[in-house]
Amino acid sequence: MKVTIVVPSLRKTGVTEVIKQLLIRNHEEKNPIDFSLIVLRDDFKANSTIFRSLVSEIHILTGHNLITFDKISEFKKIILKISPQVIHFHGFNAELYIPFVKKNNIIVTAHNMGIGDFKYSYGYFIGLIMSIIQKQNYKYVNKIVGVSKAVTNYYKKLGFKNVKTIENGVEIPKRIIVNKKMLNLKKPVGIYVGNIDARKNTSMLLDVFSKEKDFGTLVVVGDNPKSVKKFNLIKNKYKRRNIIFVGRVSNVYPFLCGANYFISASKNEGLPMAAIEAMGVGLDLILSDIPQHRELKQNENNRIYFFKNDENGLRELLVKYVEKFPCSYGKLKNKESFLKRFTASVMFEKYLKLYYQFN
Repeated sequence: MKVTIVVPSLRKTGVTEVIKQLLIRNHEEKNPIDFSLIVLRDDFKANSTIFRSLVSEIHILTGHNLITFDKISEFKKIILKISPQVIHFHGFNAELYIPFVKKNNIIVTAHNMGIGDFKYSYGYFIGLIMSIIQKQNYKYVNKIVGVSKAVTNYYKKLGFKNVKTIENGVEIPKRIIVNKKMLNLKKPVGIYVGNIDARKNTSMLLDVFSKEKDFGTLVVVGDNPKSVKKFNLIKNKYKRRNIIFVGRVSNVYPFLCGANYFISASKNEGLPMAAIEAMGVGLDLILSDIPQHRELKQNENNRIYFFKNDENGLRELLVKYVEKFPCSYGKLKNKESFLKRFTASVMFEKYLKLYYQFN
């Protein structure tokens, strides 16, 4: 069975990581799906090596501009040549191409909640226009896959009935060597992984840590992909002994394994891949109280703690956590839940079943 995945870019993000894990698992299962990949921008070509080894063919459209007449023409020709049974779109920028192949079987994986996410990156007005375009494009889609129940419910409330939930999954490496930067830090060591921007609410997180001396160390892994200048300003403002910036990394696990807990103050998510990866290595989670974070907690044994999303709420929870550390620190409870629910194998089996509905 032929499935073509369409993605905006090969930049390392939660979206591309989900796609990579899906392809790796398919390869390990001796390729029940014949995957091909279309990448709409030719930046981050260095990341293409792993993807080339996992698909029957990969097409990277030339040019940094997302959509042009030439790209639309080339995209349609590629789809005609491959003749896939399913075209699987990931991300809003990829979804812009849906109208040009709307007579095909189309699946989209919705990694966000429309205006709720768009407004943080693009402002309310542009975000609203994007959400209107997205809703229109989804009318041509056979199946919308929400990466969390919150995302699924959002699109159901918009009137779509062809929506189901498939949670993101990852495979944790078997052998991980802790990065040297994580050694000899004042404990407990917290780690934040992701973009440094308004949606992720990182300024509030950094404000709390910068004002406290007894919270151990916070390691920040990530950057601001839209503005190097803004990232450098934030890094210079908050860089001090208890906050360490390491930038964007190709492999986050050597950093996660050197931490005691993962922390996120995010205002909105699809399903937080970084938090799932942290669960996979057994870290405690300290999270803002939003529905997508709440979904990660299956039972009271999970070491997942929620705070009211303001400075006082975060400070109060961190005080309680630090006071009880290391007695409060547990390595297995979250990993057990991860293995039952968030592995790449679990995700792959659900997508496989969905693809076969179009066979």
